[in-house]
Amino acid sequence: MGRLASPQSGACLLPRAQRHAAAGSAELTLPDKEVLTVKEVARALDCHLSSVWRFMLRGVRGHRLPSFFVGSRRRVRRDDVVAWLQLINAGRHDAAHVPATKPADRNRDGERTERELIEAGF
Repeated sequence: MGRLASPQSGACLLPRAQRHAAAGSAELTLPDKEVLTVKEVARALDCHLSSVWRFMLRGVRGHRLPSFFVGSRRRVRRDDVVAWLQLINAGRHDAAHVPATKPADRNRDGERTERELIEAGF
């Protein structure tokens, strides 16, 4: 099994032990094979088979996991899994550090928006 560095972003698609690691870079363990089965991808991502099918057919954050058929069986290239994980996790570390807004701030923003709409004639 080869180990690949994965984005340190708290991604939900990393194995459970790595998601909950306190510090250090998270690593994704994929088989050394170039072409993987859906079951192997599910094991590596620590998710259900149906989740991997959803990733391939519908995608996550607008990005589908690339796959192809060998006969009647669907396969995924190892490099495509790594590239897909980097795509869907790109920029997530920035979003994790955005401070939560307080209810008073949200109310103030809403009131300001209402005033601007009334002044604009809406």
